[in-house]
Amino acid sequence: MRNLLSILPLSVLAIPARAQELAAIVEDLRPPVLLVRPDPAQPSKPLATRAARIRVDLHGALARAEMDLTFGNDLDRVMEGQLALALPHGATVTAFALEVEGKLREASVVGREKARVVFEAVERQGIDPGLIEWVQGNVFQARVYPIPAHGTKRCVITYEWEATDSFIVPLRMGRLDSLVLEIEARGVVPEVAAWADGKRADLPEDLDTVVDARGEVFHASAEGKGIEPAWDLLLTLPALASPRVALETGKDGAAFSAVLPVGAASASEAKPGRIAL
Repeated sequence: MRNLLSILPLSVLAIPARAQELAAIVEDLRPPVLLVRPDPAQPSKPLATRAARIRVDLHGALARAEMDLTFGNDLDRVMEGQLALALPHGATVTAFALEVEGKLREASVVGREKARVVFEAVERQGIDPGLIEWVQGNVFQARVYPIPAHGTKRCVITYEWEATDSFIVPLRMGRLDSLVLEIEARGVVPEVAAWADGKRADLPEDLDTVVDARGEVFHASAEGKGIEPAWDLLLTLPALASPRVALETGKDGAAFSAVLPVGAASASEAKPGRIAL
């Protein structure tokens, strides 16, 4: 069985999405699709998404979304596909993994030119590489192979951006055997809702939803079986009236993020000669 090497080129810095832009951008934030071409003479078609586990982490104004998706191949032969995804404008892909022999293989992060050189060199060695590339604007794509006949393929994509107002995570993936949503926030308590028909709505009743806003960490989760979302996940952050600070401790040490409201100085106040941050 051949191995798989995943290569992830660098992308761009994140920018915030504003609440008033939600209606305009929601159509651009379609969920990831895995496209295959069973007939070379016909256009590509998407494989069905069987299961989705979506996790959103908020640390102050920094947002991270992980989309763990399982696609099903009902065809009687092994397929090659293209994973296509549109992210929030300015979002950065920070992790990518493909399932190989039942285990996830994580990507390596390299520059665009080196990624292409390594990709071609690995192909010549008879190894199946996976390359996720920034196509244009906010669109990314990745080659996925092999997709087993009458089997499934699991893909995990993680992206990050700066969220200072409201943002949407796309969920309109067709009928799913299972859907799991997880939200964790530090330094901020978001409002969790659905976005459907151009407006905010409550989460559907066929989702088992749990919200725990006690303590320093906000948790929310929802899951359902045999569900077909006709809505997207909407998270709204409170207005910034006071400093929004989050502290995170991991294996590499501690890190913090802070967003500070700054009022306009009056004309009578002297301008500072030096500012240190």
